[in-house]
Amino acid sequence: MNKGLNLVSQKWDDAYLSGKYANEKPIPFVSDILTTLKTYNLFNGYGLYAGCGNGRNYIPLVDAGLQLAGLDISTKALGQIKSKLPKNHNQLINDNFLEYETSGLFDYLVSIQVFQHGTEEETTQYYSKTASLLKPGGLFFLRVNSTKTQIVRSHTIIDTNIYGAKTITYTDGPKQELSIHFFSKNELEHITQDLFETVMPLREVVMDRELPEMGQWVQWEGIYRKHAKDSS
Repeated sequence: MNKGLNLVSQKWDDAYLSGKYANEKPIPFVSDILTTLKTYNLFNGYGLYAGCGNGRNYIPLVDAGLQLAGLDISTKALGQIKSKLPKNHNQLINDNFLEYETSGLFDYLVSIQVFQHGTEEETTQYYSKTASLLKPGGLFFLRVNSTKTQIVRSHTIIDTNIYGAKTITYTDGPKQELSIHFFSKNELEHITQDLFETVMPLREVVMDRELPEMGQWVQWEGIYRKHAKDSS
């Protein structure tokens, strides 16, 4: 693991050891995932949750009956899942998503608040990597940062693009030194259009931060389906 990934891994280990997501309920998007899998007859398929963390949303999906592998860069997060789902330990993978390799393809892939981590170049790679891991017709469930998020912590903008999106690096707080990308709708549509067809159009979810944090956190949610046939 390179120096940058070591920093990311350590930051997330520290976050989960400090209790991140420990008492938080799963987000409502979990219900959309389950409903859509049933609609497309993929509920009994095999999926990958990229960036499963310590299980806030992963565990409810498994408890609902999904056959779902969980991948995360944080060993501490995966350890917390193992303590709650000891029978599922062989489905947990400690790896960086962009470096992850597997001999088989998945019926669906879930990524919730993960594909925003990194520079614009790095985050764009997540989508082509997702397509490479899915079977034709496979489903992709996405939730990422919106540019409408109110960024309250000290930060530096390190890049912007023609779609109105931007990447920042925090200069203090638990994510200090980490790069985070904030997507515009036009950017996401551009990135995904050649890889997937749209199942659920993008929607913005606005959340008030819990005190003492201030401002609003805004996320895009979308559901996609890998093209059933190669467009070539």
